[in-house]
Amino acid sequence: MERRIALDHGAELVLVPAFLSARERQALLVESQGYPWERQPVMGVPTLRSNAWFADDAGAVYEYSGQRWVPVALTPLQAELRDRLEASLEERMNAVLAGFYPHGGAAVGYHADDEPILGANPTIASLSIGASRIFQIAPAGRGRPREPELEIALDDGDLLVMRGTFQTHYRHALKKAARSVGPRLNLSYRRLTTSSA
Repeated sequence: MERRIALDHGAELVLVPAFLSARERQALLVESQGYPWERQPVMGVPTLRSNAWFADDAGAVYEYSGQRWVPVALTPLQAELRDRLEASLEERMNAVLAGFYPHGGAAVGYHADDEPILGANPTIASLSIGASRIFQIAPAGRGRPREPELEIALDDGDLLVMRGTFQTHYRHALKKAARSVGPRLNLSYRRLTTSSA
């Protein structure tokens, strides 16, 4: 059942458990083995997470945290899921950032998806495939949050949508797992406002 979480300042999270079928999850895991994965350092620090950048517009270069990503075209399966998300959210999406976490030690620290190319108050639709991981939310502010305001378990096939003013007023992170877990694939759909697509 869909869960809506209203936060302060007009920010909202929407969690849709099992948005992806078992067939879709398996197809994505197989397909992802052929993605053009790269592991670029974040602000000069090596990372265990690999990323791949896909967009409708071949010129839609994406830059964040000192990284620069040149896109490849969305795969047919990614485009099919994009169309499904657009119908569900009634919002246009034209790019997807894929992330691969090989084990529970691979994580990402607090950040916001607030790059200018995403425009004001972007909607980010994030699909989780594979191992369950903890998604952390904390109010935006100076320094690293001491404690998360909210933690959500993202399970295999779940959809998490960040919308409204979420990227302005909150930061999010993927926590390191306290125990050994398998790999996780994440597909994060978004709309590029300066793209011609």
